[in-house]
Amino acid sequence: MHTWSDDVPLHETLTAVDAAVASGRARYVGISNYSGWQTAMAAAHQLAAAGRTRLASTQVEYSLVQRGIEREVVPAAEALGLGILPWSPLGRGVLTGKYRTGTPADSRAASPTFERYVGVHLNPTAAQVVEAVCRAAEGLELSRCRWRWPGCATSQVSPLRSWGPHRGAVGGVADRGGRDAAGRDRRRP
Repeated sequence: MHTWSDDVPLHETLTAVDAAVASGRARYVGISNYSGWQTAMAAAHQLAAAGRTRLASTQVEYSLVQRGIEREVVPAAEALGLGILPWSPLGRGVLTGKYRTGTPADSRAASPTFERYVGVHLNPTAAQVVEAVCRAAEGLELSRCRWRWPGCATSQVSPLRSWGPHRGAVGGVADRGGRDAAGRDRRRP
């Protein structure tokens, strides 16, 4: 579910999710761009009755220049056993350092379509973070660098933070003895 909707009752949306899993159209389900209270409501709704599909993850913007989820979403996910899949871990491209000296003509920030999308992170606070990252990266070979995300046991580029029954999950798949979220056997012969 990509975003919260005030126009559609939560029960109706989550009933559709249950139907997708029950029919085999989905193995795991998650939410995206929900606030902390919305995350808690959706996950608690699914946990409230037997037969409902447990939410596996929440996908939210998270990077060194956008850490707002740490106040509400992370505690909700931790309490409810949801994995966190960050989107835009490079701060909409700002953490690459390409905007340090201005806006390149061929960049998204120079595009009328994406100017505001990237512009959110083109501010003095983000610039300080970018400078710190660039200073820390000086002299490193990119081939020797790996992302290491909190709560992720491997050094793969799979930024998922997991708790509860999904602990150890990477890339959205947890070790459940070869079974999916609905308990079906998904091992390959």
